Amino acid sequence: RRGWTQILKLAAAIIISASITAVSLKLWQRESHRLVQGKEIVVKGEVLDMTCYIAYNMSGPEHAECAKDCIKQGLPVGIKATDGKVYLLVGTDWRRRESLNSQLAEYAAKTVTIRGKETMRDGFAQLQVEEIRKF
Repeated sequence: RRGWTQILKLAAAIIISASITAVSLKLWQRESHRLVQGKEIVVKGEVLDMTCYIAYNMSGPEHAECAKDCIKQGLPVGIKATDGKVYLLVGTDWRRRESLNSQLAEYAAKTVTIRGKETMRDGFAQLQVEEIRKF
């Protein structure tokens, strides 16, 4: 009898430990995926391939095909606002399960309007995209 009691106590301890661990991980995961806290803005500007723009200062219609290919391949995408400010675009359209790159590749070097939350991270202006209006 005493052996079964020990086994049941051990099983209960394991179940309780596993439950506490699962709840803790869920709370940690929720915390690490917090919604972006930023100021909501609307930006109109040119869709950029950020790699070529930062490394080689390439943009505009003469760079459209290269930018389109780079964006399709998954390189970072951004927008250069009409006031000259450049934003790295971040986020995914979870309703359609579509990446920003797949939505914006065809608009490389073209003008779009994007609504989202502006944040700064390590000196980079970011725009957490909430809506894209293409012309």
